[in-house]
Amino acid sequence: SYKDHEAVNLSHQISLLQSELENGGNLPFSVKTVLSNPRLRGIHNTIGNLVATEDRYVKALETALSASKNFIVVEDEGSAQNAIGYLKEEKKGRATFFPLSIIAPKRVEQDTLEYLTTCQGYLGVISDFVTYQEIYRSIVLNQLGNILLCDTLEHATSIGRSIRNRYKIVTLDGDVIHVGGSMTGGSSGYQKSMISLKQELESKKKDYEILTKRIEELEKMSTSLKQERKEKEDSLLERRQQLQLMIEQYQTEEKEYQERKVQQENLEKEATALELVGTDAFSKEEERLIKMYYQQLAEKENLEGKERFENASLREKEQELKHLEIEASKWSVKLDSMLLTLSEEYSLTFEKARETGQLEEEVEEVRRKVVILKNRMKELGMVNLGAIEEYDRVATRYHFLKGQKEDLLKAQDTLLEIMDEMDDVVKEEFQKTFDLINLEFKEVFRELFGGGTASLKLTNPEDLLETGIDIVASPPGKKLSTISLLSGGEKTLTAISLLFAILNIRTVPFCLFDEVEAALDEANVDQFGRYLDHYKNKTQFLIITHKKKTMEYADTLYGITMQESGVSKLVSVKLDQVK
Repeated sequence: SYKDHEAVNLSHQISLLQSELENGGNLPFSVKTVLSNPRLRGIHNTIGNLVATEDRYVKALETALSASKNFIVVEDEGSAQNAIGYLKEEKKGRATFFPLSIIAPKRVEQDTLEYLTTCQGYLGVISDFVTYQEIYRSIVLNQLGNILLCDTLEHATSIGRSIRNRYKIVTLDGDVIHVGGSMTGGSSGYQKSMISLKQELESKKKDYEILTKRIEELEKMSTSLKQERKEKEDSLLERRQQLQLMIEQYQTEEKEYQERKVQQENLEKEATALELVGTDAFSKEEERLIKMYYQQLAEKENLEGKERFENASLREKEQELKHLEIEASKWSVKLDSMLLTLSEEYSLTFEKARETGQLEEEVEEVRRKVVILKNRMKELGMVNLGAIEEYDRVATRYHFLKGQKEDLLKAQDTLLEIMDEMDDVVKEEFQKTFDLINLEFKEVFRELFGGGTASLKLTNPEDLLETGIDIVASPPGKKLSTISLLSGGEKTLTAISLLFAILNIRTVPFCLFDEVEAALDEANVDQFGRYLDHYKNKTQFLIITHKKKTMEYADTLYGITMQESGVSKLVSVKLDQVK
């Protein structure tokens, strides 16, 4: 029947929920691994598995706990260290541990609590709405002891503003106002947590108990109706037997009446004959016959009166029998309808229904619950027999993708950590190199210009990864200014000074210059050429130039000539040999 089918469905759902809870639900793989390892000591459970609350507070509790619902509560720091070592050795992922020995509770200030009781929409501190074992009090208060619960986001916003957003606030719908005033809300994908699973399991168990009791009540009702029908049938049979006896009695009396009627007619004929004879010899006999005639006539009248009475009684009994047959037919139809309802809607036989007990609640309350359950059943829709196979396929794909997602997230975290480390290294190395080059730049600038001052300045010293660099140069006899205010030759020599400063700090084996001194006059070209001697046996320079003065400081010259149109030829001169 429908009810039995619903009971089977609820039982199946309860089994699935219990199995999911026993297997860790949607806990991260690393957390499941730790909880299921019997070799690890001091492991209690996740925070989400250690707390419970009423249905209306589940969404707020899950929001308040957030990721911490999967944090593992352990006995002490040693237990946490052992578990972390196990995860590292086995490469099972990462998890967060809360040692009972060191986690301290958090609370809301008393003055603030007293003020909050006057605020509209304030429900209390969320830790007051959850149940847990006393041993976990510090853990629960640490996570929930300073989080406020409000009914709506509007009231939460008002309260947060009035207390300067010093405490986190969550609403019954799961909206959040964080410390400092930032807000989180909206809708999210449905993902069942251990808290939701436990809450749903309890709800399903209650529904199953109510449905079971209703089935038992219907079975009892069916038994009562069958018993009542049996009593009606027995009463009807008894009345039919009584009617049959009355009919038989009437037939017997009718037979006697007919016999007496025949006898009377004979006597009347005999009396008539005697009257015709008219003799005294027959006077006594005549008197006797007349007397007998009147006796028979009186008896006949008595029998006719009795017959009329019996006929009236018979008609009354027939009417009563007809009424009883109609009533029995109605009860039979009603009973058949109830038996059909038991069979089709509840899959119950009369005997099974009779074994159940009586209703413990009011009939109207039970009917209301039945309507609610039927509406829920309509919302569930038809059972998709292929859903199990489809679920297994999707679940396998989901767990595979989830594992890949976790791997990607771990890789992302690792890359971000490496990037942070690299940023720190870059900042440190950049600052160190910048300081060295700045000092060297000043020396090289003075040597190439024959005096003057120069320096490098950071445009944004607070952000070494994004800062720019300004070159401040003041040749001899000029006021300190930026490089943009210098002449073309001065800019070139300043740039060469910075280039030589960098080479002095970071020596390289080979360097290519392409007409870097083209804008310099003869005197400055000479300064440039002499400074190149600093790099003998350190750096080999290949210089592309048209300045003859620069060529004088080269060890080897390579020239390109075109004696024939379209044909280039290389000519080299080693100046050391010439010298």
